[in-house]
Amino acid sequence: MVNKTEWVRSVALAALLAVVQACSSGPLEADLQLEDIVGFWSWSRSDGGFAGQVITPESTGHTRALHFRAEGIVEFLSDGEIEFSTTYSVGLGREDGQFSGRSVVRYAGPSPSVAEQEITLVSEDMLVLWDGCCDLYAHYYDRVQ
Repeated sequence: MVNKTEWVRSVALAALLAVVQACSSGPLEADLQLEDIVGFWSWSRSDGGFAGQVITPESTGHTRALHFRAEGIVEFLSDGEIEFSTTYSVGLGREDGQFSGRSVVRYAGPSPSVAEQEITLVSEDMLVLWDGCCDLYAHYYDRVQ
């Protein structure tokens, strides 16, 4: 015969498992959608790397910008000139990748250094792109339009 304490624990555990299952069912979706980042973004700074460097337009003598277009094209600009453009998409990081389950932007290529970056919209007017792998730089952009 099961004592009352064990029975209560069993019922509580079953209820907890039912709640967890209900909350976790369904496919995961990215927190951000393509339309959330459409617009022109001006680079304000980057920080990270092995030395914890902070890089700004003032320290480099160059401006950078991104123009995410609604039709899925992104333009990378340096000093007001388009360096290159490619297609992009917004989604979840690959399950086996560094950004698993987090919002990412993917570039079709050729990109200067990365094919995928974690993306965070800090506010409607501030975007952060995180590099993966070794350097783990965070690149901060302010919305211009």
